[in-house]
Amino acid sequence: MKIDKSYIEFIQSIKKQIIQSRYAAARLANREQLMLYFKTGLMISEKIKAQKWGAKVLDQISADLQKELPGLKGFSSGNLKKIRLFAEAYAPHIVISSMASNQIGLSGFGEGFSISSTLSNLIENKAFYEAFAGISFSHHFTIITKIKAWEARVFYIQSAAANFWSLTLLERNPPSNPSYL
Repeated sequence: MKIDKSYIEFIQSIKKQIIQSRYAAARLANREQLMLYFKTGLMISEKIKAQKWGAKVLDQISADLQKELPGLKGFSSGNLKKIRLFAEAYAPHIVISSMASNQIGLSGFGEGFSISSTLSNLIENKAFYEAFAGISFSHHFTIITKIKAWEARVFYIQSAAANFWSLTLLERNPPSNPSYL
């Protein structure tokens, strides 16, 4: 077959669609993982407080999950602790609701994140939640363990997402305002 310019453009068009689709699928998978970790972290936190369980319970939860779902990854006792801290750090500011997904343009994807009403004037919901879902759990964990102020966390979430910062780059970008820490 003779390859002409229109064929090359055709292949490039298909290539572009494949790449865009892969990127969209990765974003959706990341968003679902963050929602799972957030909900799971809240469940664990609430149960530990209500039942007055000790720290060793995370080892048992992890072992029991492994029995129920052999080969399960991401739910070691250490990661369960991180998941719990993630949920506790964001719980005062973020809620999950199905109505929020329609408000921020994520309809058709089930539940979505929503900002708490007390902070609704601080940032625009849709842009923030796209940024929130656009960075990995590792990025979020780095942000919550290194930065204490909510406004600074918002800044780093948005900056990391907008600039496609790797985890290493995020760790190398200290806050310009020390009061953020």
